[in-house]
Amino acid sequence: MIRSISGDGSAAAAFCRRDVFGTRIAAYLGCYGDGYDFAKFWVQYRGEKLTAVIGRIDGDATLCAGDEADFDELAYFLRLTGFSTLQCESRALEKLGFAPSAHGNVVRAVRLRETSARLQLKNSFEPKEIYDIICAAGLVGEGGYLPWLSDYTMRLRAGCTEALLAVCEGRNASCAMSLFETETAVLLGGVATLPEFRGRGLAGGLVTRLAAQGLARGKRTELLCRADSITGFYKGLGFEVVNEWSVTANETGNI
Repeated sequence: MIRSISGDGSAAAAFCRRDVFGTRIAAYLGCYGDGYDFAKFWVQYRGEKLTAVIGRIDGDATLCAGDEADFDELAYFLRLTGFSTLQCESRALEKLGFAPSAHGNVVRAVRLRETSARLQLKNSFEPKEIYDIICAAGLVGEGGYLPWLSDYTMRLRAGCTEALLAVCEGRNASCAMSLFETETAVLLGGVATLPEFRGRGLAGGLVTRLAAQGLARGKRTELLCRADSITGFYKGLGFEVVNEWSVTANETGNI
């Protein structure tokens, strides 16, 4: 049975501690709760056992599911409600019967290595300065600056996101973010460097700094990356591959 989360979402948040997809859902649940039309959260139970949690923000859905989840029911429900994108474990997407449009690796900070980059951090900056860098790197989806700013501001106020901006030769050059942070985990992302400043270790230095902060707080610290040479970059920083993610797109719902 699948039902909406209303009121106390502590059971869903506890279930979401299991993986990186749950980190994203739990952080959003803490930010928005059930008080916004664009933010929807559902739980699946089989008997008394919670087996899956779904979060959908402005059409972008995330699934955190255990092995005992009813994937036939989840697939039917997701098709019925619809989504612009759906992100989850690759094996979960396969069980749902959806074709992936993109996939990659989940990497986890294990033994961080020192980087040789000398970072000059910008202590005060506007969100637009971060947005411009990640936009130049193609890391921003559809919708433009204002929707991104609204979401970023909400997460910032809730204390579940942080951004670092590095300056090089007097210019904004590179950024990295703790996109989602919960009581037990941190999901890093938004890692980008302008083309003219690449190869100087800036992004690696920023990621290492954010990952070290997460580990120092005793939190599982992870990042989603493509399944290509970028995985080797994160391995070089002290991350290990622990899972695989997939995204599928464009299921138009009826409710």
